[in-house]
Amino acid sequence: RLKVLWHLFLVYISWGTIYVGFRLTLEIVGPFFACGFRMGLGGLVLCLMLWILGKWRHIRKKDLQHACFYGLFLVVVASGFLSYGQQYLPSGIAAVITGSTPISMIVFGWLFAGEEKPTKTQCLGFVGGSSGLFLLTQEQCANAPLGLFCLIGVFFVLMATFGWVAGSLLIKRNPRSHPLPPLQDCGLLLLCGGLECLFLGILFGEHCNTH
Repeated sequence: RLKVLWHLFLVYISWGTIYVGFRLTLEIVGPFFACGFRMGLGGLVLCLMLWILGKWRHIRKKDLQHACFYGLFLVVVASGFLSYGQQYLPSGIAAVITGSTPISMIVFGWLFAGEEKPTKTQCLGFVGGSSGLFLLTQEQCANAPLGLFCLIGVFFVLMATFGWVAGSLLIKRNPRSHPLPPLQDCGLLLLCGGLECLFLGILFGEHCNTH
């Protein structure tokens, strides 16, 4: 139990700093560049670490295809859209919206992945959490100086959570017969997804607007 709590603590601290980090980074580069550099560098460091430690396994074409495909969901959409939405939202609101990910995972897992139907308690939590999320974002957007653009930010952050849920459920439903070790799989996915984000940043002209 202590291990679980320790790992959750690390996740909360590292994940929670993303929103502040994006807010600061967006003052210098565009949203997809911010995501691409962050994810790509993280993936590169992880891959290099495995290679230096001698734990790197030979990758096949299927491994690259897997990393590029799921990188679209778990990096480009889940993180790139989050970064894009944070241009119009306070970091705290973005964090609260992405906190709805477990609710989406339960609902979409039931509707599309053949998982168990939500219990009455889970449905009650879903209704209460969704209502609170709606009221919070409505109040914030009403008081936000950007007005309508705040709703655009909410939309993209919600799409980011759906991207994470979709990618996670697809990976779960389509396990590979010969997967790479988890850390190498993660590093490769981050690297490919980061490169895809950088490509989108160039496509949208973010390299021309870098401060």
